[in-house]
Amino acid sequence: MNSEALEMILLVEDSQSDAILTIRALRQGLIANPVEHISDGKTAIQYLMDESKRLPTLVMLDIKLNGHDGLWVLEQMQAQPATRLIPVMVFTHSDQQEDRIRSFGLGASVYVRKPVTAETLQQNIKSLGLYWSLTSTPPPEGFF
Repeated sequence: MNSEALEMILLVEDSQSDAILTIRALRQGLIANPVEHISDGKTAIQYLMDESKRLPTLVMLDIKLNGHDGLWVLEQMQAQPATRLIPVMVFTHSDQQEDRIRSFGLGASVYVRKPVTAETLQQNIKSLGLYWSLTSTPPPEGFF
């Protein structure tokens, strides 16, 4: 299938090694969607607000980013009609209850704690990717 026809996934992750592992795990899980990797919150919001770009079907968001963190990104997304309904998978090392509560309060669809090993990460991403690709339906064309 042509990757241009597939909906894009936006990965907001400041760790280059975590980004590489995540993208590799998506590919091994047979998720062929193009992945746009952005390493900071401010650039992610600029990307999402750029009307010349297609909106992603899913945002995978680390909340522990340098500068503007992922919770700020969620706040900005909730404030804009065009991005408010984009599914967000918080994908982070944080296990703090406050982070989970704030993430869901700001519209996160799911909160996934990153595993410690690359093998576990690959298994989890494969399962999550399969789940997401089989069950998620984007809003209708022209909804926003």
